[in-house]
Amino acid sequence: MPIDLDSLRVEVLRTEETDPSTELTSDLGGGMVVRLVSATEAGPQALVRSAVDLPAERLLTIGVGSTVRAELDGIAVRPHNVGEHRFLGAVLDGSPYVSSMLISPGVHFGLEGVQDLLVAAPRRSLTICRPMERSFPEPCATLATLAAKVFRDAADPCTPDVFWWRAGVLHRIDVDHQAKYVGVPPAVTGFIETLPKQI
Repeated sequence: MPIDLDSLRVEVLRTEETDPSTELTSDLGGGMVVRLVSATEAGPQALVRSAVDLPAERLLTIGVGSTVRAELDGIAVRPHNVGEHRFLGAVLDGSPYVSSMLISPGVHFGLEGVQDLLVAAPRRSLTICRPMERSFPEPCATLATLAAKVFRDAADPCTPDVFWWRAGVLHRIDVDHQAKYVGVPPAVTGFIETLPKQI
C-alpha cells in the first residue's frame, strides 16, 4: 500500500494507549512510546502495521523529520518560574504533536549537548524541560505537581509523569508527595553524581 510520506508524523503517548501488535510504535522508555501516524484533517491516524511494506525504522525516521519540519519548526520556547525553579515550556494549542519533543528535547529547547534533562508532557500540545541537577528532588517534585494538575485539567492529556531523559530514553521519576520521596530508576542512579550541582 502506497504511503504519503509528506503526511507522516510521529506522536508520543502512553504505552497503554497503543496497540503495538497492529500499530507502528517504538519504545521511548518510562511507559511512553513513539507512534507513527498519518496527519489528516481529523487528526493523527495510526498506521496499520500490516498495510506498510517499508521498514518501520525508516518510516519512523521520516516521520520524526516531517513532524519537526511541519509541526514544530519555529515553535516558541519560553522560560517560566514555578516556585524557586525555572523551566522552559513549548506550547502550541490544538497541536497533538508537541509531546513528540520528548524524543529529542535538547534540540528543541536549545539545550543541545546537555545529556540529562528533566521533562514532562502533561498535554499533547505542551512539553516542559530543564536540565537535571544533582539536587534533583525539589525541581522534580515541583514539576510533578504542575504536570499532574495540567494533565488532570487538559482537553488533550498526554501523561502526568515526569522523566529523566538521557541518551534518547525516558526514565520515569517516582514522586511520592505524601512520603516526601523522589526516586529515579536504577538505570540512571549511577549518573546522579555526574550532574551539575545546581542549574
